[in-house]
Amino acid sequence: NYIEKHLLKKIKSEVQDHYLTNERDIESAIYFHLRDKIKGDDRLRLATNYTIKKVKVPGSSRAAKGKRSFRQPDIVVLRTAGRPKPLIAIEIKRKLRSNNTVKLLINDVEKLELFKKRRIIEKGYILFVTNNYVQTAAEIEDVANNGIKVNGVKVLVTNPIDGLTAQEEEKYFQNLKKYEEYNYKKEKKYKRVRSKAAKKANETRGPKG
Repeated sequence: NYIEKHLLKKIKSEVQDHYLTNERDIESAIYFHLRDKIKGDDRLRLATNYTIKKVKVPGSSRAAKGKRSFRQPDIVVLRTAGRPKPLIAIEIKRKLRSNNTVKLLINDVEKLELFKKRRIIEKGYILFVTNNYVQTAAEIEDVANNGIKVNGVKVLVTNPIDGLTAQEEEKYFQNLKKYEEYNYKKEKKYKRVRSKAAKKANETRGPKG
């Protein structure tokens, strides 16, 4: 399985080298690697933020009111024969310097479980990047996947400090500190742009009711 074996190794290497500094970087890298993998296969296409409509996602404010909503997985692999149909949905999570990690994945797990039970997708993956120094990637995967109730949904974890020597780990964290300032500024700018876009969209929609 390319996603579970080869793709995960590529992402780990790029996170170790600090090429990927936030979730959008990771999403772009995954998209690039998957596109390269399916190149030449006219049966498959990729989509980012593909809209899945008319689903009640547990825990959402609309579901609490008995209404249906829509969800957009970070990346979707589509079958193109006839009407495009989602095959694989991928959610991406990145959390550094935290040892309470599995709880962060619950909402995405429940969302993909719902898609699988409704036969909207054939497989769902949560790809989680963490530099947890208490548990290895394999240990976090075991805990997270033991709580999954639906076959075909799986948590994949990559930990950039797994397998590093003490010297390599020290260098990794030194470089991480250097790139975090850059990442913070980039995130701040993105949130400012996103906030303006959301405000403009709300003004266009007009008042609720």
